[in-house]
Amino acid sequence: MNTELLWNDRREWAKALYLHLGKTETEIAATVGADESTLRNWIREGLWEEMKRTMLTSKKAQLERYYLLLEDLNSKLKSENGVPDTKIINAIIKLTTAICKLENEDTVCNTIVVAEQFTSWLLNMDLEFAKKVTVHFDLFIKQKLAA
Repeated sequence: MNTELLWNDRREWAKALYLHLGKTETEIAATVGADESTLRNWIREGLWEEMKRTMLTSKKAQLERYYLLLEDLNSKLKSENGVPDTKIINAIIKLTTAICKLENEDTVCNTIVVAEQFTSWLLNMDLEFAKKVTVHFDLFIKQKLAA
């Protein structure tokens, strides 16, 4: 039973390195003491690549895109001569509403971002504890997703 728990810890550790630190598969396998083929199986079976892609649509990333779009629309509105284009004004209103909604909602993405930041910080301080915390954060996030 202890060996299985240690192997699960390695997998969770590898997952944290893969998702949050941008390490290569070779580096991760060497760090956690697993074969690269085992790591590739974990990535495939655990859908880590999909998770990584989902993280790109985190609240922070989405807000950055929205603010860039809003800045562009405001520039276009300022460059209008005479009567402003109502399409631009409507787009600004919709985008501003989306930004307000996104900034004020508590989502699983927020939890993932905090978990990511905390475990990245913790990895440098206490590796063994970071491994355990990663397992618990993963369970917590899965529970939030199921709710």
